[in-house]
Amino acid sequence: MPNVGDLESLILDQQLDFAGRLNGDAYFSDITVVVEDKDDITEMITGKLVELTAKGGKIGVGVIVQSPECDDEFPNVLFGPLDATWEFLALENRELNQLSNGTGKRAFAIARRIHRIMKQYRSEGLIETLVPLRPCIAPVSLPGLVAYSVRFGCQESDAAAYQKCATPVIAPAGGNAGDLVTLNCATEFAQIYFTANNTHPREGNGTLYAEPFAAPMEGSVIKACAYRVDWVASNVIAKDFPALVLSGEDLRPGSEGDQLVQQI
Repeated sequence: MPNVGDLESLILDQQLDFAGRLNGDAYFSDITVVVEDKDDITEMITGKLVELTAKGGKIGVGVIVQSPECDDEFPNVLFGPLDATWEFLALENRELNQLSNGTGKRAFAIARRIHRIMKQYRSEGLIETLVPLRPCIAPVSLPGLVAYSVRFGCQESDAAAYQKCATPVIAPAGGNAGDLVTLNCATEFAQIYFTANNTHPREGNGTLYAEPFAAPMEGSVIKACAYRVDWVASNVIAKDFPALVLSGEDLRPGSEGDQLVQQI
């Protein structure tokens, strides 16, 4: 499983690849193509208006390759591929574009060209073939600009494979307070964290399992979860180890129950 930094790098590489494909087309020789670097597109446009509308001595238009949005089309399939939506924004500042050094290219025409170049494009890495969504081209409301969104869908490629730790096994299966508890996990190199207070076991909230331990005498619910670097954590397993209920017969002097009470 890629860690967060690796995944962000893959996404950025994909955006740069898309931008490179557009820049490789002669139509974009005077159209700036940039990669989204802010969550707020309006803020990005405001901060980069000159950069977004100036290239090759021409001004007035630009394209932003946005970060993807993802959805799980197969929620019942473990680690099924995510459906990703990639969006390109074609921007036009009409006032600048109509000047003598304007490109003269309209936002919709730019959006149409993006559609033609990127349709059925496949890049090695994070995605499969780009397929136009419906609607593929749609107007977008942005202050001071004429803008169109061009949207494509795809699925993750096998490059983003994930692995999940096996669920730990708690033994004995039906124990009581005071029993010796053993934890095991079928995933090699996995670390097992456990708790005895019915909370979610993890680093910082629980104990790293190293050897068998006695279930608390007051009774408890023991939970365990397995972790491995760059893997998805296992499911949490829980077992109830109830306190012993002693009868009056067990509490006679010298009985085993009496010895147990003395130990408590």
